[in-house]
Amino acid sequence: MKRQPTGEILMVTLIILAAVGISLLQLFVYRQRLPAGFEFPLVHNYPADFYYYLSYIQQGREGSLLVTSRYTPEAFPRQFAFTFFPLLGGLANLLRLSNQAIYTLARALSGAALLAAAYWFYRRALASRRGALVALVIAIIGAPAWFMAGGIIHQWGEFWTGFDVLLRLTFLPHHLLANFLFIVALTVLSQGLANKDYKLTLLAALLSAAAGWTLPAVAVVLLTTILLAALIQARTVVKLWAHLVTFAVVTIVPLAALLWLGQSVFPWTEVARFERSVAYSLTAIDFLPLGGFHIYQRGVKTMLVVELSQYRAESSHAVGLDRNLVVYDEQVVFLGPVGEGLARLPIRKGLIVGGPPP
Repeated sequence: MKRQPTGEILMVTLIILAAVGISLLQLFVYRQRLPAGFEFPLVHNYPADFYYYLSYIQQGREGSLLVTSRYTPEAFPRQFAFTFFPLLGGLANLLRLSNQAIYTLARALSGAALLAAAYWFYRRALASRRGALVALVIAIIGAPAWFMAGGIIHQWGEFWTGFDVLLRLTFLPHHLLANFLFIVALTVLSQGLANKDYKLTLLAALLSAAAGWTLPAVAVVLLTTILLAALIQARTVVKLWAHLVTFAVVTIVPLAALLWLGQSVFPWTEVARFERSVAYSLTAIDFLPLGGFHIYQRGVKTMLVVELSQYRAESSHAVGLDRNLVVYDEQVVFLGPVGEGLARLPIRKGLIVGGPPP
């Protein structure tokens, strides 16, 4: 891809800074509403989780990369897990920032990095610079399916900050960082496969492993994406089997390590036990029509398709990705063609599909 013009870089930077700034505005509002004599410690999202993350940051500040739970009076052996937070603690020491300040800074920088990666992805996948900018704006303002109830506009999953239009842009920093790595890994992998460059494939695998270590669910989605694409173009994949096997094996290693930790070492085993205790009063029969409507809403109705007369399919600047792109429900599901085409789901000429980045 050609070097981006300075004006384009400046415009994207301003858009990202404005989006991140608006997302963090809530903190300033809370601070302004403080009664005299009180201090706001930059509490974010669910307070119990916030202080739990700070406990890991504090352990990193104390010089330990290995962490243990401090939500119990018992002393348990430290484990190599949640590495992102103790690393933040070490960085906080270097920058002489408080735990709350480094956590907030990580939110802002990770959110900005994710949006920058999203634009980089759009720019490679779409022929038009204008189209990539439109896709970025859609990614910022796009929201899950909305509906009317009692004269009030609601959205699916609005109880969770991760779905909020503004707050999700600077959501949990490890979520944001993992999804940033998701986009970069997938894009690098596409180039490695397209050019049959094993070094790029290995780099993509390491990025994917880092994403999985930071947030396991992201690596699971990434592996599922590759598997589905491979099944669609099985004949082509045979020629690239060494690349894909390497990518899968390297990605699975951190997932296996975390799975072992969660099933064998107390207190980490309590997370799995708690998850098994959670039950929803919804049968499979009840879920089918609700789930189908939900998927339709989020996967089709809220995916904005923008008609751009300037778009020319034959002049695509995409590398490896060419001009085939599907963004579904906040996740990039299929990319192609990769090499000779892992997944051929072409966008019609004149159409750009934009949606929230992973």
